[in-house]
Amino acid sequence: EHSFQDYKENSKLKLASIRAHRNMIFAANVSSDELKNQILLQQDDESKQKHYTNEEDIDTTTKILTFTDICTPLLDAALHDAHSQGEQPQALSAIPGLSRWVTTQMIKYENEDDTLQSQIIPKLAVSDQDSKVYEACKAIATQIPRQGHKVVGVNTYKDGEMGWKELAKEFIELGHCDEAELYKSKSAELATIEHLAHKTPDYLESAGG
Repeated sequence: EHSFQDYKENSKLKLASIRAHRNMIFAANVSSDELKNQILLQQDDESKQKHYTNEEDIDTTTKILTFTDICTPLLDAALHDAHSQGEQPQALSAIPGLSRWVTTQMIKYENEDDTLQSQIIPKLAVSDQDSKVYEACKAIATQIPRQGHKVVGVNTYKDGEMGWKELAKEFIELGHCDEAELYKSKSAELATIEHLAHKTPDYLESAGG
């Protein structure tokens, strides 16, 4: 057995976490990707579980836990606390992986790949007015400066802001953001995308801020 202090001091014991302040809920996180992928959720009625030796048989009584499966009990507790104070809960979601997705979608667009998901990227690319936005978004996603620029700096983020917000919204609507999916599972609706909310180097690289 482990005490609460053990979990606070030893991150290896912590499966997931979520933060809350009054009615604000944020920073839902599964501590270990390995655990997220490997933990199995068993049906409550263990008597119905089956064990197969035939490779063709599939045990339908188990499934891999998702981010939402793991974090929902924590979110329920946070929502209860927010409601108990008589306030409307609000959630803030990080968008890790956005830059990689945008980079992949731009490569697919430029190579005329039929598996392109984004509907925003073609609109930005073909519009003379938005061509600067497209190039700025590409620089934000890849962290490679635009032609004539030495760094991905303030002007690049300013030029790409409109397009980057649209791409972030699309990324969430397509279900690619685990934390946003968690909040959506409780009927949350996207209110706004905050540009450059976090300016740490790692987050700028992962989500463009």
